[in-house]
This record gives sequence, C-alpha cells and structure tokens, in this order.
Amino acid sequence: MIDHFTLKVKNLEISKAFYQAALAAGGKDNGAPGERKNTMRLL
Repeated sequence: MIDHFTLKVKNLEISKAFYQAALAAGGKDNGAPGERKNTMRLL
C-alpha cells in the first residue's frame, strides 16, 4: 500500500489539479500541495 509519494511538476497549479483528482478518486489527504519547509530540496 502506498501512503505517500512525491512527483515533480512544472508548476503548483498542476500539483493542485493532481491533488484534487486524487481526492475525488478516493485518496486520503496527507497534506495539501506545496513546498515543504522542513525537507531537503534537490538542486
């Protein structure tokens, strides 16, 4: 069972649309899309 994953998108609007589609398909909320301040950023 997958309970969390990360994906790379071109902009936050794409991320938000994916998030809304996942919730509509029965996914559970594990935090809204957005930059996580307490995690390492890949450069």
